[in-house]
Amino acid sequence: MGPAALLEYDRAKIRGLVLEESGCIEPCRDRRRALGIAAVGDVANIVDLVEPGDALIVDGLTATFICGRRRMSSIPMPEKARLRARKQAQYHKLRDVPAVTKDGIAIDLHMNAGMVVDLQHVAETGAVSVGLFRTEIQFMLARVCQR
Repeated sequence: MGPAALLEYDRAKIRGLVLEESGCIEPCRDRRRALGIAAVGDVANIVDLVEPGDALIVDGLTATFICGRRRMSSIPMPEKARLRARKQAQYHKLRDVPAVTKDGIAIDLHMNAGMVVDLQHVAETGAVSVGLFRTEIQFMLARVCQR
């Protein structure tokens, strides 16, 4: 699954992916992260493990998921959610800390982007600007829109 293929889905209805192959995950990693979509790959026979309409909880950080009552993880999901929230809070505290090298030189921090949806994160992260805008994603999107 490439970055453009991911955008074919209704983002309001997708929060996670569970795929049979892991090779499908890496090409769209940056897009998934920007959109807040978790993913787990290399799940053999996933179509046999779930039924249409089953709710899944996907933890992309530990490559685990919960399907219905079958827990496929050793750490309870509420605890993982608390850990993630604590990590996000730590990042938020660092957002306004000046970026200074060990020898005292102030530097600017910029973020990478590839879509307009990424731009909302510039102010959110405390970045000065977009340092790299990945234009190849725009070409992938153009191919999807022409279909």
